[in-house]
Amino acid sequence: MFQYIDAFLKDRHEILYINLSKLPEIGKLKEVIVDIISRRFLDAAMDGCFSAPHRPVVMFIDEAHRYLGKVTTNDFDVFTLDSVANVAKEGRKKGLYLCIITQSPKEIPQVILGQIGSVIAHRLTNDREKQTVLSILPANSSFDDQLPFLTPGTAIFSSNYLITSILIKVFQSKANILSSAPKFLKKYSKFIS
Repeated sequence: MFQYIDAFLKDRHEILYINLSKLPEIGKLKEVIVDIISRRFLDAAMDGCFSAPHRPVVMFIDEAHRYLGKVTTNDFDVFTLDSVANVAKEGRKKGLYLCIITQSPKEIPQVILGQIGSVIAHRLTNDREKQTVLSILPANSSFDDQLPFLTPGTAIFSSNYLITSILIKVFQSKANILSSAPKFLKKYSKFIS
């Protein structure tokens, strides 16, 4: 894995995609690997790899609630997996940016949420999830009450660079997404009266 990361850092490829979905669910293996990868990128950032004249890098972590802020133990010690939090706190100063994608924002550690500069929030109906997102939106957001009622394809966009939050329309991708929900109504509509 490190040979790919080092090649990306050295040759400045456009995209490096690391897929952990095939790793077995053994202990905190995936969480530890995300932490190690994040530490490697943060070390590269601190060494000036992403500063001018080099281009900055954005590290995306999908399903972030599965990997962030976890604690792991062995027979002797307890380890906090905090490299992603360190990327959030220190990375942007050195050209390393973080984008987290999650369906469960309440599970993201507060230290990371406190560093978020931009948010795209889709429909949230769970009160705890909603309160977590509202806590990081600017106080002048006019869409707070709409968060539970957003229709598919709409979202609230908020950023440090905006005076207020805005309602945006997200168009459906033409890519074939394997995680799409089954179309029950279409398939079984003949049984529904």
